[in-house]
Amino acid sequence: MFTAVCIPPFAALLFCCSCLLSPFFLYTVLVPFLLHFYSPENFVFKHLYIVGLKLFLMIPVSCVAYEMIKFSGKYSKHVVCKMMCWPGLMMQLLTTKEPDDSQIEVAIAALQCAVNAEEC
Repeated sequence: MFTAVCIPPFAALLFCCSCLLSPFFLYTVLVPFLLHFYSPENFVFKHLYIVGLKLFLMIPVSCVAYEMIKFSGKYSKHVVCKMMCWPGLMMQLLTTKEPDDSQIEVAIAALQCAVNAEEC
């Protein structure tokens, strides 16, 4: 069976995951910036306008995010990709760390119970 010693180490920092920060930034900064150019005076129309514009811009922002993730997975060694993913990698350094042996053992036990449900 598996033990914590026989599990190979994997990097905690992933380029594909780090590119998700840029589209998040686009959606949280660019969309409100665009909303300040024009907004209706009426309270109801203003909120309908904001919700509609956010829903409309969700599609292109999602497309940009998908292309950035594809690009970062394919060209992770290029300088442009490293610059594009650097903010996300720094965020990953803040939020992730390597698991210790006890956490790996718990993950192995959970996986074995999931594969062999009758034994648990």
